Amino acid sequence: MTRRLHLLRRCVLALASTAALGLPIAGGGSAHAQTAFNPAFLAFGNTQADVDLDAFSEANVLLPGVHPVEVTVNGESYGPHDVRFERDARDESVRPCVSTAQLDAFGVNVAAFPLLAEAGVNDGAAVCVDPRNAMPDATVTVDPDRQTLSLTVPQAKMKRVPRGSVDPSRWDEGIDAMRFDYRVNAAQRRYGDLPSGQATEAYASVRAGLNLGAWRLRGSAMVNRNASGLQTQLTNTYLERDIPAWRSRVTLGDSFTSDIVFDSVAFQGVQLASDDTMQPDSQRGYAPVVRGIAQSHAKVEIRQNGYLIYSNYVPPGPFEIDDLYAVASNADLDVTIVEADGQARSFIQSSASIPTLLRQNAWSYRAAAGRLRADSDRPQWFTSASAAYGLPGEITVYGGATFASGYAALAAGVARNMPRVGAVSVDLVHARHRDHKGRAGAGSAARVMFAKAFASTGTELRAAHHYYSAGYRSLSDIAVRYAASVDNWAYRAGKRSRGDLSVSQNLGRAGSLYVSASRRTYRDGAGQDRLVQLGYAGSVSRVSYNVNLSNESRARGASSRQVSLNLSIPMGGARAAARAYGSATLIAGTAGTEQRVGVFGTLLADDRLSYGVDADRSANGVGGAVNLNYRASAGQFAATHNQARSGSQTSVSAAGGVLVHGGGVTLSQPLGETVALVRSEGAANVGVIAHAGVRTDRAGYAVVPHVVPYRQNRIALRTAELDRQLEIRNAIVHVVPTRGAVVLAPFEVEAGRLMLDVADDTGKPVPFGAAVLTTDGKEVGMVGPNGQGFVTGVERAGDLLVRWGARPDERCGLSYDMGASIAPRHFPELDVVCSRTHPALRADASSSPSSRS
Repeated sequence: MTRRLHLLRRCVLALASTAALGLPIAGGGSAHAQTAFNPAFLAFGNTQADVDLDAFSEANVLLPGVHPVEVTVNGESYGPHDVRFERDARDESVRPCVSTAQLDAFGVNVAAFPLLAEAGVNDGAAVCVDPRNAMPDATVTVDPDRQTLSLTVPQAKMKRVPRGSVDPSRWDEGIDAMRFDYRVNAAQRRYGDLPSGQATEAYASVRAGLNLGAWRLRGSAMVNRNASGLQTQLTNTYLERDIPAWRSRVTLGDSFTSDIVFDSVAFQGVQLASDDTMQPDSQRGYAPVVRGIAQSHAKVEIRQNGYLIYSNYVPPGPFEIDDLYAVASNADLDVTIVEADGQARSFIQSSASIPTLLRQNAWSYRAAAGRLRADSDRPQWFTSASAAYGLPGEITVYGGATFASGYAALAAGVARNMPRVGAVSVDLVHARHRDHKGRAGAGSAARVMFAKAFASTGTELRAAHHYYSAGYRSLSDIAVRYAASVDNWAYRAGKRSRGDLSVSQNLGRAGSLYVSASRRTYRDGAGQDRLVQLGYAGSVSRVSYNVNLSNESRARGASSRQVSLNLSIPMGGARAAARAYGSATLIAGTAGTEQRVGVFGTLLADDRLSYGVDADRSANGVGGAVNLNYRASAGQFAATHNQARSGSQTSVSAAGGVLVHGGGVTLSQPLGETVALVRSEGAANVGVIAHAGVRTDRAGYAVVPHVVPYRQNRIALRTAELDRQLEIRNAIVHVVPTRGAVVLAPFEVEAGRLMLDVADDTGKPVPFGAAVLTTDGKEVGMVGPNGQGFVTGVERAGDLLVRWGARPDERCGLSYDMGASIAPRHFPELDVVCSRTHPALRADASSSPSSRS
């Protein structure tokens, strides 16, 4: 509404300028360019001749009152705020009026500006200050058309906070709610070599949760049906909450140890640990990305600590999975690729990273105690703790201890960041253990890790090497020793060493390159596991391409080699945004050679429907596949059919969420960990910008999934899709949720739209261009020709003020009641009298700038 009023003023300004008998706008677009008008042009039937046009005498038109504006400070957005604007008695310009509390919330160091520090509070209310006067070395810019207030403040006079940080006072714990995140997929394979000619497999998982204040209750269940039968699994039932003052989280129930010293183990108990996601972006680490090559529409399963944590179908060619739940940061990922014809291969993806280097005097920690989660005849109780501390000289020391029945381990390490060399860490773990027969053993494990980024060449290098002595056993080794359902061959053979290397290279216009390699060796001649992956991506003109190579060998399994080449060609004109692509893929390896060509793309207004059609040729003959994926507000749904000469596979999948809250039940796309709940009551079927398929339901609610915790998230509605009877006062909302929160993103939907025919006490129309305001100063409309004023965002009945000048006699008050309106076509319409003696004027006079001075 406010933006429309500003645009109307611009139109008035342009019309009056062109008709003002040749008097142009002076100053060309400067902030205070003066404009001369011909008042007769603006009469439009009004009988009043003394129209005060001072409100339009400047190109940057803004009337006094409260306006919603989006505030930015030094380029960083702080979201929409209601800001009062007042007329300056010295130059008659309209200036913003903010409080010291608002400036403090915007990150300004109030103590650095004496006038701000002196302002404080007067009579229990925040004192309004003009930032241009109180902050003489700052720049204040107001753009009424875009509804923005921009402040540029010297960095030395801002609060000293790390780059990318968000003040914990802005963290929102969210609302109380119940949530359910589900994923279901099923496939039927029909091949001649199957015993019954066909096989059906299915997978379903549910992650349920309850949010009460800062507490998060979560539980997961999984059902998997394949040729081996039906498997069920109940995992990760836990209760947790944040402790913001410590930048930590406490967890009760099923969890995983996760630190920089010891291997991760699954347990039931209690854990208190610092959370690096609460730290600024500049102080956080990284998460692993799982890469691989699928020869067909294949199923990818990922296990960690023996638990299935991910299962989904991927299209043929290279794939990347970067949306795993953060289960544990120091445990390997076992990745299995099951092709459409049932062939399976697997590899181990290392998820260990170099310990996070801490700033001077910073610290991190973890302490856990409970029972190990393993299929054992007797419970294995343990306690473990680790900590790290930042010393001067970019040095971090860390260590820890673990104790269990018949087991004890101590660890110590040091990491240092050396500008010319890189980040290096070295640590040592010594463990003593005793088996159930009383036999004692001892051993050590050493680890060296290295990371270096070369900014000049765009190269990132990470390397790690682990060495295990003959008698060393980790706590995870002890846990699986008695587990009948776990293949403990690696324990029996004895680990000897493990090495990991990854290199990524940005080649600029020439593309990008990555190389990763890992090698694991075992004692007693048990062999070794090796994996090498290489990928290169680039483009020529509008054609993009990538090459991927993979070479894997297992100590107990066949070796496999693969190479793939993929070309992607956008379809459509060079100037048009391509929504369809042609694709050509060549895959060659141990399993044979396959060529594939196809077309894929997106349909519908917000690209919520994607499709793909391809044909392939391999040693099994000619085949093809078709797939559809639809992202609706209530979930994501996909179907794929793969046809070959030897048989076929059909798979379907559905994923989504259900959120139960105080306003009802809202269906959604997969929730992820942290979500925002849009509330725009009365505004149904309105889309959310940058979130395909997300739209408000009949009650005006929508769920925005996968918002980032402890960071500012921008939520915006597609206001062009609103019913014409509705207005949204704030089209953008910024939220900063805590982890796991259901944070509310409220939008103020205003349904009160009204047409007023306004006349004064003598029956004459009020002047053209007069502003219509509520009694508290909020601008809700403007008067047009012949006293007709369009008003929006008001109650069914009440009082309004009309102003057309700065003098006390250039204002009046009126009362209205929509119940007495004329039968409308689109809006209610009323004839009202605006009186200079209306009671509402007394309240307006008491709040005017002159009365406060």
